[in-house]
Amino acid sequence: MTVKVFVAQRVSLLFIKTSPVFGNITMKIYQRELLRCMHILFCLVILVLRAGLLYLAVSIRERLFNFNAFLYDYVTVLVFYLITSSSVFIVVSAVGICAAVTFRRRFFVAYSAILAVLYLAEIVLFGIAFNGWLNFNATVEEAMDYHISNYRNDSRDIDYVQEELRCCGKHREDEWFDTLAYIPVSCCPSRPPTDTQDFCSLLPPDISFIIHNTGCLKRLQEMPLTGIKIITSILIGVCAVEVLSFCASTYAIREIGTVVSTKNVNITREYELTKKSEKNINIYNEKQNNTRKAEVLFQCNARKGVHYVHKNVNQLTDSGPNVKHTK
Repeated sequence: MTVKVFVAQRVSLLFIKTSPVFGNITMKIYQRELLRCMHILFCLVILVLRAGLLYLAVSIRERLFNFNAFLYDYVTVLVFYLITSSSVFIVVSAVGICAAVTFRRRFFVAYSAILAVLYLAEIVLFGIAFNGWLNFNATVEEAMDYHISNYRNDSRDIDYVQEELRCCGKHREDEWFDTLAYIPVSCCPSRPPTDTQDFCSLLPPDISFIIHNTGCLKRLQEMPLTGIKIITSILIGVCAVEVLSFCASTYAIREIGTVVSTKNVNITREYELTKKSEKNINIYNEKQNNTRKAEVLFQCNARKGVHYVHKNVNQLTDSGPNVKHTK
């Protein structure tokens, strides 16, 4: 292993440690930011729509509170459902925004689980509400019959309806003759100031301008129609956004899990590469040591050889004149 290879391996390890995105299957930074912005946008839309439903429910309660005796399912039951569900979903939307900002897996899991449970519960309640809405007209008619038949005991609710809606009786004003034998004064609020009787006068010249001749039942049944259309439209829109938000949250959970598993794989690879590099470095150092030892040994042997040669030459030189030549 050369020094260049060793430096290249260390640089690659440093890049793996410091790089925010690594591995073959990872979520890139721009994808993560796009997912974060989309999820925050969905949560903000849910929050705004739920806040609008909450305001609408409070407005319905305040405006139609005096009609509660006839519109109980609309003024009380529906309003209670809207206030409760909107408040819960506002809190859940805040959790979703926190999950998108921090991009933590556990926050996304909690948000998706709560949203799924609430969405299923909302579908069930919506089905129950739709079934009740089919019987709404019959419920209003029963309430109307009850208050007309008990007018002598409690007349406040029916009088308020006839004065505010400018109507009289269930279908027509002459239906009061079957119950009271006269028409209540709430059917003729525009009578002359001189008329101080406790019932509406049927004297000429023209009583059609004094006594309301329109029934109250139809007007009561038509009162919630506009509000129901607005509420239904908002609920359909918010349900669609909630589905998109759930899909985005589920995708984020999957991608975060992929990134975590990829990081674990790369950490393992990094550890193995580090071990391999250390092993190669040890082998390289051992080879270098062996080479140095061989060089030192060679130098020592060479020095010994040179010294031996010089010694023999000196011996031959010293004994040269004493050598006797024989024939």
